Amino acid sequence: MADWRVLIVDDEPDIHSVTNMALKTKRWRNKRFGLVRAESAAQAKEILSQPGSNFQVAMIDVVMETDDAGLRLCEYIRETQPRSLRIILRTGQADVAPEAHVLNEYDIDHYLAKSEATPDRLFALVRASLRASMDVETFMDLKSQLAKLVDCFKNPISPKELGQEMKDFVGRLEEKYSSKITFFANAHTDTDGSELFRQAVLRAIATKTWGHYVGGETVGLDDKHSVVPFAVDVTSASPAKGRRGAPTSAAMQPIEGGMVVEFGAGITGLEKRDCLHEFNLALDQWKLVYAVLCVQQDVAFQRVFEERARRARIDAPHK
Repeated sequence: MADWRVLIVDDEPDIHSVTNMALKTKRWRNKRFGLVRAESAAQAKEILSQPGSNFQVAMIDVVMETDDAGLRLCEYIRETQPRSLRIILRTGQADVAPEAHVLNEYDIDHYLAKSEATPDRLFALVRASLRASMDVETFMDLKSQLAKLVDCFKNPISPKELGQEMKDFVGRLEEKYSSKITFFANAHTDTDGSELFRQAVLRAIATKTWGHYVGGETVGLDDKHSVVPFAVDVTSASPAKGRRGAPTSAAMQPIEGGMVVEFGAGITGLEKRDCLHEFNLALDQWKLVYAVLCVQQDVAFQRVFEERARRARIDAPHK
């Protein structure tokens, strides 16, 4: 897993040394802090403008080339960088940038006087900022997934192809929670991936513990793994429901699937619950679009069936 990307912007070499000493042995979610050094606002802009910079946190001094260079850099970040990049403003001259003003004006997450920057305080602020960054990134991921799912109505795809959208989303959960995740859209028919995991999902499905963790040791895996089963029943939405003699199309068959997850060391119970919550949020969106696509296919099937029945009545010999 890649390190957390933290940009340190300060024109004092000692500040960089102290920050590096405070964070070099620390970890969060089993990942180290990858500190990138910039000694001026201009240098920081150059770093941020490079493709794939992908910083989660920026710790910025206020007074550098000019008395407000840090604040101008904050403006640049908010105008050009992803909203998930969180800012810690660190200053030795509080009168230059009053806390109440800059927190609101520049969307700053934390304000830190250099005299208060103990190692524990630095770690706590960076960790809190990383969590805020991940929360914003989750919202952006869900928004992006929803946009892709809406596109499925403009360019219809099969329910099987739709499963790839959820696989893409759980890939981002893997990175966020330092985990390994395998997703089965339909555990009864999916042949890609581990057969051991597929069988574990089928055993979890049998428990009907929908949307919750099932311990790996109860479904043929070890205690490092957990399984989250789910079901999608679209049969009640069929246009043919309740019409005597009307067949149900293959698209309206219910499906059952699940997620197998192995968390890395150091993940807390709260973070595991957060992962489950985010998975279920994305799954609810996916299930809704899946159901609508099934109904669309069923409508097309019913139209063909009714047209054939109409033609059969026309072509039948009159008695």
